[in-house]
Amino acid sequence: MHRSLPISPFAAIAAAIFPAVATAAIYVDPAGDDARAGTAADPVASVGKAVALSRAQGDREIRLKAGTYRLAEPIRLDDRDAGLRVIAEGRRR
Repeated sequence: MHRSLPISPFAAIAAAIFPAVATAAIYVDPAGDDARAGTAADPVASVGKAVALSRAQGDREIRLKAGTYRLAEPIRLDDRDAGLRVIAEGRRR
């Protein structure tokens, strides 16, 4: 037996206008490696590499693991980075 769940007209319209978008994140860890993919299991080491991956892959979120990040050069953001979110994930103990 199939049952229908009621859905409000507003929810149906919102779902049609704003479809769910899966957003992948680029992960950065000071112990990572810039030759890696930037996934949670395989993070990159530098914020600059994360920004470059974000631009290339279209990911709009960078997650920084706790630690110290030293910049070899300034990170320059431009129109390609509009909407980019950078999130710090807690602290190392």
